[in-house]
Amino acid sequence: MKDLQENDLTAVYYSDLAGLTELLILQLHDNKLHTIEQGAFQDLHKLERLSLDNNQLQHLPDNLFANCPNLYKLELNHNQLKIIDKNTFKGLSQLRYLQLDENQINCIDEQAFRGLELLEILTLNNNNITTIWRGTFQSTPRLRALRIAGNKLICDCHLSWLGRTLAAAPYLTHYVRCSSPYRLKDRVVTEVFDHEFKCAAGLVDNVDRGCSLAPVCPRACRCGAGIVDCRDTGQADVPTHIPEDTIELRLEHNEITHIPSKIFTPYRLLKRIDLSNNEISEIADDAFHGLDSLNSLVLYGNKITSISSRLLSGLTNLQLLLLNANHIQCVHHDAFKDLRKLSLLSLYDNQIMNLNNGTFSPLVTIETMHLGSNPFVCDCNLAWMVEYLTANPVETSDARCQEPSRLSRKPFQRLRSDGFRCTNELRAKYAGRCDEVDLCLNRCACESSRVDCSGRELTAVPNDIPNTTTMLDLSYNQLFSLDGTTSMRRLKSLSHLDLSHNRLTYLSPEFFRGARSLTHLDLSGNHISCLSKKIVEHMPRLEHLDISSNPLNCDCRASWMREWMLQHEDRQPPTCHLPASLRDSPVTKVGSQLLICQGAVPDDDCRGSVYCPPECQCDRTTVRCSRAHLTQIPRGIPPDTTELYLDHLKALKKLDLSNNQITILANKTFSELTQLSTLIISYNKLGCMERDSLLGLRELRLLSLHGNGISFIPEGTFRDLDGITHIALGANPLYCDCSMAWLSRWIKVDFVEPGIARCADPRPMRDKLILTTPEEMFVCNERVPDDVLAKCDLCYTHPCQNGGECRSSPGHDYECRCSAGFHGPECQYRIDACYGNPCNNGGTCKVFETGRYACHCPSGFEGGRCEVNIDDCANHKCVNGATCVDGLNSYSCTCPAGHTGEFCERKIAFCTKQFNPCKNGATCVNHGTSYECQCTLGWSGSNCTQNLDDCANHMCQNGGQCIDGIGDYECKCSGDWSGRYCELGTISAAADRALPSARLSPWGLHGASGGDGVCLQVFTWILR
Repeated sequence: MKDLQENDLTAVYYSDLAGLTELLILQLHDNKLHTIEQGAFQDLHKLERLSLDNNQLQHLPDNLFANCPNLYKLELNHNQLKIIDKNTFKGLSQLRYLQLDENQINCIDEQAFRGLELLEILTLNNNNITTIWRGTFQSTPRLRALRIAGNKLICDCHLSWLGRTLAAAPYLTHYVRCSSPYRLKDRVVTEVFDHEFKCAAGLVDNVDRGCSLAPVCPRACRCGAGIVDCRDTGQADVPTHIPEDTIELRLEHNEITHIPSKIFTPYRLLKRIDLSNNEISEIADDAFHGLDSLNSLVLYGNKITSISSRLLSGLTNLQLLLLNANHIQCVHHDAFKDLRKLSLLSLYDNQIMNLNNGTFSPLVTIETMHLGSNPFVCDCNLAWMVEYLTANPVETSDARCQEPSRLSRKPFQRLRSDGFRCTNELRAKYAGRCDEVDLCLNRCACESSRVDCSGRELTAVPNDIPNTTTMLDLSYNQLFSLDGTTSMRRLKSLSHLDLSHNRLTYLSPEFFRGARSLTHLDLSGNHISCLSKKIVEHMPRLEHLDISSNPLNCDCRASWMREWMLQHEDRQPPTCHLPASLRDSPVTKVGSQLLICQGAVPDDDCRGSVYCPPECQCDRTTVRCSRAHLTQIPRGIPPDTTELYLDHLKALKKLDLSNNQITILANKTFSELTQLSTLIISYNKLGCMERDSLLGLRELRLLSLHGNGISFIPEGTFRDLDGITHIALGANPLYCDCSMAWLSRWIKVDFVEPGIARCADPRPMRDKLILTTPEEMFVCNERVPDDVLAKCDLCYTHPCQNGGECRSSPGHDYECRCSAGFHGPECQYRIDACYGNPCNNGGTCKVFETGRYACHCPSGFEGGRCEVNIDDCANHKCVNGATCVDGLNSYSCTCPAGHTGEFCERKIAFCTKQFNPCKNGATCVNHGTSYECQCTLGWSGSNCTQNLDDCANHMCQNGGQCIDGIGDYECKCSGDWSGRYCELGTISAAADRALPSARLSPWGLHGASGGDGVCLQVFTWILR
């Protein structure tokens, strides 16, 4: 089975699946596939199930599935297919299920399903089908379900057979209606009489019952004579479908930014591509793969920064290459290795400082080269180019040196190689290698492709890490979460990533998407309690995962980790922190039956399961730290916290909330912090302060609101700040109209603001200091902009649509009261047939022009309202008497005793090295279909994993504490007792108990006469 679903795949090429001759199931649904190359499935001889739904396929090559004779289920729904011709499904003799719903099919060849004799279920709902020919289903005798609702059937003479067929076999389909002619519109096909299916004279015979796909010409383009002309048509992406016979593709003067992988590969006749004057900054290394005939490639006027060794690989017939007017800094020394027929190369007007010796050696037929207008550093690394250009006078653009100063502005033609010398500074700064063009981050240290950012107090992963980095050290920083806003996708060579000793609580799988080269990941010393298995799925080459010294919660979400660690036995496994019963147990030693979750928790969902400060109690996104006797805000509060309870912090004096994402201070936010003297909320995104937000802070001395987005502060906000001595309001866009006059007056009383806060608007008040500007200048002469008012009242963003009335709600919220005929949170939906969402099980409702609706069912469901769970057990493969359990678009097999495997196909070999569940030295006895563990002394349970309680009948005396062992116990004696069972006491201890009056005597036991007698008597008593 190969799971490739829910990625961003755009194409499947000839070589992608080559050699997978044993593959049974291939999941490619929910991608962005627009191209499947001819022969892509040619090696999948044993393939049984193929999911291609929810993609962007417009066309399938003829005979695509011809080498898949065992395919019995094919899902192609939710694509953009337009025709089904006679060769589309050729060779699928075992096909039983075929889903083609939600495409744009307008033509089905009469022979499209010929050879599909085992086909049982065919779905064609919600397409553009206008007619179905009489012989279309003659080769499908086992068809028991045909779904063709939601099409545009023309009920003329060619469709009369369908009415009779469906009337005779009503189980096939339901609610099939005519779309035209007008007199039959919306009539159920089975209710239309034969004589009503009429054709205009002359249209009965000689009708082409096949389908021909016209060459696809992209939107707004012109196509003809092998040329696709898309110049200046506003294209944002390279067209995914063009005529297969295209020779020349013109895409200049558009808005293209990215050239995807193998985007041109299906069009092997291409000779000329023009992509000039776009916004291209990224080109996949294999974008031009397979273009053996290409002789002209024009890429000037873009934002390309480097030419890799693979980009031009295989372009053996290329004669013209224009790369001028880009931002190129690096040309890999092997970039031109295959361009032996190149005659003109332009690198004019780029940012190239150096080129490696041998870069131009493969260009044996070069006639013209443009290297001018580049900032060449003419040191010893570039001396070779003088010799090359002397021997090959092909440079015609007056290329000159820029550094060092003694050679500045001098053309190469007038220089000698012995004048190209290196100083230490230049040698260190310009090494002429591509992996050093990516300048190292200012706050990090770089050595070759290693980047060391450890111990820099970073709070976020830098977004300008060099692309060529192979080892990245981010340890000992202040990273709190990796939420997917940044990712490793760009660092395609990264093999080692060190994130140890940070404050990480949550890691989003999206952060690691694209990290396919990563082999070592260190997460030790963080606050991680849950790690999603999707993270490892993004790293197929991962060999070493260190997650030690983390408070791991060993529930069902840790089961994958146990299996992964068992497969990497040379690594030190992490230990569990929760639940308490498993604390300090290595995760590999915990039985899979103990890794359980309370309630319905997806086994790959770690959201909301992050580190919880030890002083607090956490429940999903609610953190309760009440009555914890805190004197400061605890560290490590989860980043997705939605409710934080810090009440009863009566002793808290300083609260620093700077550099966060706070947008509003709601009423009574700090009312319980009555002893607070310092409150810092600087550098947030604070735009709104409600009037009672600082209520109760009578001891507050310092308040910092610096560096936020505050425009208004309601009058009375500071009324409880009796002890305030300093307020920082600088770097806020204060709107100084009449509503802010109170602030000017209040500040001038005690001068608590140092004269930094300035007005941003309105225009007459711009840049004026709050402290020194007269109060009478704070006037209301113009309308306040909506974007300013919206900071505290979202109704000024006009969220309510279709005439809905907006009403503000507490907590920076709003409510829309919709006009008649509309509904939704913002009145954005018209009340129609989908109102109330009649679709079950997550189905999506879609309205048709006639007022009807159709439900788009998720995988695993069918029916008019997605109410039917498809019986995936209909053709199950469970063997050996196993029970098939139907799931959602899948099934599982419940094995009988003695069998295991996905289909229960393997007999368990009990008591072998591969399967010996008996632990702690127990003897395993094979009973055929079961096993028995004969436990050693001190152990019990089916697998001898339970330590018997040897203290159940202990003999510890005199208050001794029983300590359980394995097959034995130990007595921990109290006071002066000793012995195996604490049965022996000292002389004095026994005497004290025997003669308590002796303790009252001034002589004790060794004093006056009779004392020795007492001693002897007690000693004799002890020996008894």
